[in-house]
Amino acid sequence: MDADEIKLKEKTWSLLHELFGKLNRENIEIPLSINKDLRHARYLLTHLKLYGKEALEKNFEFVDELEIALLRVKEMLLAFASERGKDFVDLWKEKLANVANDTSTKNSTNTEVVRFVKDIPRDKEVGFARITYDKELPVERVSDIAENCGVIVEFEENNIIRVRGKKDSVKKALKEIGALFFKPEESQE
Repeated sequence: MDADEIKLKEKTWSLLHELFGKLNRENIEIPLSINKDLRHARYLLTHLKLYGKEALEKNFEFVDELEIALLRVKEMLLAFASERGKDFVDLWKEKLANVANDTSTKNSTNTEVVRFVKDIPRDKEVGFARITYDKELPVERVSDIAENCGVIVEFEENNIIRVRGKKDSVKKALKEIGALFFKPEESQE
């Protein structure tokens, strides 16, 4: 599998992820196994993109696993999409077919970096947020907020913090962090 084929698989994954989100937002109950397959496909894509030929030489089943996961997700999501009607399903079938026929990926020099976000909670009761900040945040104060709200806050590189815990606690922590550190600038008129 070359870089162009990986890009096509990424586009397919992105469309399936978008469809998954649409169905979720419309309260169509989707089994957790679909989410698991989406995460597994994302992992395989990221691994293939990072390690390319080395990954394939060590584990030639990667491509088969990826194909199976994407196909299973596609079939299941389209089945659940039928609750929205035939036109909706046909639209998504067309979008997915267009990805397979897309030649712009093959001729593209776009080297977009796909970033795999690690440690996203799998439990629906657990909330998760990532905040990118441009001001210096005092670690002690953020730690106090985390302790008071009962959440875990982790600082990453590139000015990103991750907040996770119970959904209500995460919302409370985000409000407190936002109120303290992300106040809108007052205009000087």
